[in-house]
Amino acid sequence: VTVFQSNKELLRENPKKAFASILTNLNDVGIVYDEDITHYDEHSLTRLTEWQERKERRLREGGLMGIKTPFKSINDTGVGWMPGDLIAIFARPTVGKTWLCAEMAATAALAGVKTLFVSTEMPTKSINLRLDVLMANKLGYKLSHRALRHGEDLDTEQYTKFLNELDSKSLLICDHISGQSSISIESIAALVRKHNPSFIVLDGIYLVSTGIGKSAMWEQSHALFYAMKNLCLSQNVSMCVSTQANRDASDMYEPPHAASVAFGDALIRAADVALSMCRTLDQDGDPDERMRRVQVQKMRDSELSVEDMYLKWIVNTGEIEEMTDYEPTTDY
Repeated sequence: VTVFQSNKELLRENPKKAFASILTNLNDVGIVYDEDITHYDEHSLTRLTEWQERKERRLREGGLMGIKTPFKSINDTGVGWMPGDLIAIFARPTVGKTWLCAEMAATAALAGVKTLFVSTEMPTKSINLRLDVLMANKLGYKLSHRALRHGEDLDTEQYTKFLNELDSKSLLICDHISGQSSISIESIAALVRKHNPSFIVLDGIYLVSTGIGKSAMWEQSHALFYAMKNLCLSQNVSMCVSTQANRDASDMYEPPHAASVAFGDALIRAADVALSMCRTLDQDGDPDERMRRVQVQKMRDSELSVEDMYLKWIVNTGEIEEMTDYEPTTDY
């Protein structure tokens, strides 16, 4: 009652802002309801049918269940991102989290998966330019992110042809919520309920508002990551979130551990897959900006044949792909 009464005047002046305020404050209201309990042995034969459906789907979809990932090593296990999965990416600033998030979204969208990309750090126009070069590369075109961003010369005919071919409604992008000063847990949940995506990419989870005021950092981090995990489970979707390691992870060429990540303890508990990314060195010990190293620090219910995955990283032309036979070199 207090929540609605305190927003009564605002409803007349700015309905969108009032609605957002009401939703955010209602997060503090607990509702008691019956738990959704099922009997383990009731209708148990349906699990046989579900297994048969998974087998048929895997055969039908080229040997992969779930959503296609940018990592060949993961796809080769036969299981991609599955409904309910929370995938976490963390790295030091400037390593390339947003590029990898965009690659996640582009890979899923071009596979026909309805994808919602939420950015707390970059405007939609900047995300679009990155997606353009990533999507173009996958469709056989070569664009330059630098040329697009700085207005330099490029093949106008090829860019036009690519944009005309890119007639997909499977990728949605959000960089702000109307009426809110920041993106909140509830606003993300509302977007998911409204647009019904199968895959969500949240770039910069550490900037999402928890709506729990001045609570301790560990309480906010717990609320943040478990809210996203619960959203995955309740809406039967997969979600990838990115966050950044703090200054304790000073070595840009070693994957940071979860302990060096803000909210790291909650992250590693809530996540089904935890991926840590860093820069690489060539065989002479010099920085190699053409590669990125991704370390698997957690993968629930699955095993990989590798612990580290190496990505070809020529982002200017959208070339991000795993090199399974990578060896440090000065040329490749």
